[in-house]
Amino acid sequence: MEIGSEKNQEISPEEREHLDRLKKLIERSLADGKLSAGELQAIRSFIQADGEVSQAEILTLRRTIRELLGGALLEFDWD
Repeated sequence: MEIGSEKNQEISPEEREHLDRLKKLIERSLADGKLSAGELQAIRSFIQADGEVSQAEILTLRRTIRELLGGALLEFDWD
């Protein structure tokens, strides 16, 4: 799997739509403040679907988690 670099590149409408769907998936997954193994796998699968992890995807993941949790720690629910 490759990690793509988007330095100085515009995001296409398709990529914007993809990132919006990723954000919604993360928001649904963290609605209860916890992340289950299944939710983590769903996020991972979504990001890795095209065989490449972009910087925009990583930033979307990090920013969305911060927006939702603020300063709270992410709680994992593996049971």
